Amino acid sequence: MLYKFVELYDQVLKDIRFTESGLDYQTKHTTPIIKGVLSGVKTHAATAYTRNWYDMLCKEMNYESSHIVVKFKQDKTHFDGVTNIYWLSNTEYMKAQYIVIHNAKLHKMYCCCMKLESVGIPCRHMFAVMKYRHMTEIPRGCILRRWTKYAKAGLSYGHTLDEFKEQTDTALVDRSYNGSIWLKNVLSKVLISLENHDEKAEGIPKKATLVGIGDPKVLQAGRGLKKKATNPQE
Repeated sequence: MLYKFVELYDQVLKDIRFTESGLDYQTKHTTPIIKGVLSGVKTHAATAYTRNWYDMLCKEMNYESSHIVVKFKQDKTHFDGVTNIYWLSNTEYMKAQYIVIHNAKLHKMYCCCMKLESVGIPCRHMFAVMKYRHMTEIPRGCILRRWTKYAKAGLSYGHTLDEFKEQTDTALVDRSYNGSIWLKNVLSKVLISLENHDEKAEGIPKKATLVGIGDPKVLQAGRGLKKKATNPQE
């Protein structure tokens, strides 16, 4: 039934919003325990990423030990500054399989696996290079704002989950109402412009300029006129 579908749809949205608000509360008011290798990088990631994406980063870091740097080259002729090129290989095979490029001036890293471009987080090969270079922070160019704590900087957060949920629902309602009013005004303007355009097309005068049907002067002037013959022989 349609009404049942609407009820279930609304319940699913509430569950999603409640889960998201819980994760936001956990991100803002708790701090993860830093352990294992790359502790400096993990500390920096904990201050930048949300808790959910921090956990994903830690899982990716667990695979960095399976890759080692087998070759290194420095390109000083690049117009964006000194560029470091690293060739990495799996520990089981000494043949180079991955290439990581690091530009310190631009604070960016690139890897041939393209995980940063497809998923949005640094890959295990980048973390292997960070470990090789004894880096303590993730380059700024590898951190996407949409996965950080500052992605919702424009929203006001409450001190409890209920307050946050109430503020979120109110903001959604306000945006929906304002959006509907804006859409109504835009559609009205578009319809008016289309109507005026159709009236002006091909020299057709506006309705206001047409001879008024039912005008007393027109009717009075036309009473004495004879009707045209409809017979083709006349």
